[in-house]
Amino acid sequence: MISLKSLLTEGAALTNDFMQKVMQWENGIKAGWNSKKKRWFPHRSVEGGTGTIAYGHKLTADDIASGRFAKGITQADAERLLKDDLFTASKKALQMVPNYQSLPDNVRQALINAAYRGEIKSSHKTIKLMNAGKWSAAAAEYLNNAEYKSRSGVRERMDWNHKQFLTMAKGKDTTKEKPEPQSTKAPKTYTVKSGDSLSVIASKYKTTVDSLKRANNLKSDMIKPGQKLIIK
Repeated sequence: MISLKSLLTEGAALTNDFMQKVMQWENGIKAGWNSKKKRWFPHRSVEGGTGTIAYGHKLTADDIASGRFAKGITQADAERLLKDDLFTASKKALQMVPNYQSLPDNVRQALINAAYRGEIKSSHKTIKLMNAGKWSAAAAEYLNNAEYKSRSGVRERMDWNHKQFLTMAKGKDTTKEKPEPQSTKAPKTYTVKSGDSLSVIASKYKTTVDSLKRANNLKSDMIKPGQKLIIK
């Protein structure tokens, strides 16, 4: 049974900053928003497929049959609905990862984010690795995902989650990163392969996306097969 203390701890991770991130990832293009009526209306998900409203809330058969959202909802209603959905996702995360309450807020937020989108489930290898304390391997496995490799629209969100998971392997919080020590060793080089991303490469060489971008003077996360990268 989930205690009240557990629920309060989960709720603490749902900060305004995190909510704003999820809003942008879920529906930055504001699909379904009627600017004249100042209301959100049901629409097909941004990725295409199931009916949703506002920030990724999936419509149930009862929602559709009852016409619950037929007249639309206000922005305040949309934010409350998202917070309720994320709270439900946090309870799923708590059930999947027993030591969830002891994790830093940024890692709990990443777990909530991934659970909300259905990218992690209790049967997934990623969760098993996390519960074994193998966070580096778990972070790499998390991106070993067909959706991540084939659909650029989900990568920004998954890259952010991946970065938070890696902080557990490095024993640091991304909000308080320290300057990386200068190395006297010659830098490694890596030739980009099809399906690679900066996150995948960073995980493989135990570095960060920001470090790769700085070392290679990259202005964006875009890379292409055959491109040579300096690994520091």
